[in-house]
Amino acid sequence: VIPTDEDKKEQEKVGTREAAPDPGSMAPKSTALSKTTAFLSTAASVAASAVLLRTVVNEVLPTEAQEYFYSAVHKLFGDLSSDFTVVIEEFEGFATNEIYEAVRTYLGGRTSPTTRRVRASKQADEKNVVVTIETGEEVDDVFQGVQFRWRLVCQQGARNQQSTRHSDDVVNTRSFELSFHRKHKDKAMGSYLPHVMSTSEKIKAGDKALKLHMLSYDAWNSVSLDHPATFDTLAMEPDLKQMVMEDLRKFVESKDYYRRVGKAWKRGYL
Repeated sequence: VIPTDEDKKEQEKVGTREAAPDPGSMAPKSTALSKTTAFLSTAASVAASAVLLRTVVNEVLPTEAQEYFYSAVHKLFGDLSSDFTVVIEEFEGFATNEIYEAVRTYLGGRTSPTTRRVRASKQADEKNVVVTIETGEEVDDVFQGVQFRWRLVCQQGARNQQSTRHSDDVVNTRSFELSFHRKHKDKAMGSYLPHVMSTSEKIKAGDKALKLHMLSYDAWNSVSLDHPATFDTLAMEPDLKQMVMEDLRKFVESKDYYRRVGKAWKRGYL
């Protein structure tokens, strides 16, 4: 039997129906692709907006306004975050906070890929350049597999009523903020901060300078004591010089004794 033209057209229609995909099977794939595309587009828009906002804040707003802005943002999202923050201020009353000074020494020379500004200084009798982070900058540190983030904050506060400065002066309060996941709080307090203190002592011992401290207004300031005289260049009878040197050696070794008996650890010669 020879097929007619009508039979051939009918067979072509049947083949087309069999080859056509099921619209129902394509719907889930199309929906998932649309959701993924929408999510990526939204995430990209949010990231771009955040980068643009941070750039505007850093480039346009003054430092004081930046601090207020970032503080407000941190406070807004603080309840939603799992981070725990430890604030270490520069002073506790009129005394210098030893932890603040240790952190400043510990972070010297440490930077992160996001760090944009640092402060460098060096005194005449110091061996190395002292590098510290600038206000608002952050430094990441890893200790025993846990990530810790440091941030230097400077805020303008009211004048201390006990201050001897002029009434129109304002006091800048500086502090370090240590942030980490709240589940690592015990490790931060029990291990990490002691590690920072001990490492700072080792750094200071390697670049130690003799300093003379004096009270200026309501704050203690220090100057480096760089006197060229030594016992080798001191004009003194040899026996008397040896006696003085031996007495000084015993005095240096008796610091604990002076503390136990409640006497001031000092020595004077006429």
